[in-house]
Amino acid sequence: TGATDFINSTQLRVIGVTTAVGGIEIGAGGVGGTISPGGNVKFTGITTVGAGLSFADDIKAKFGAGGDLSIYHDGSHSYLNETGTGALEYKS
Repeated sequence: TGATDFINSTQLRVIGVTTAVGGIEIGAGGVGGTISPGGNVKFTGITTVGAGLSFADDIKAKFGAGGDLSIYHDGSHSYLNETGTGALEYKS
């Protein structure tokens, strides 16, 4: 039991569960983010996660334009993997 209000031509307020068949675009032209119909989420800018971020086993957190740096856990061991053209450097 939810409600949907069309506030004006640029605002929509939804209370409850919503199904978007064609995906969702948040923000305006290049600012904000999108959720594709397949469930892929992409945000532009800085995204803050409040309480933590959790990944299942064998799911990699990837960094860099090509995902050259990855961090993951396979259920038994943890890995930090660099596959780019440069070196993995540790700085203290």
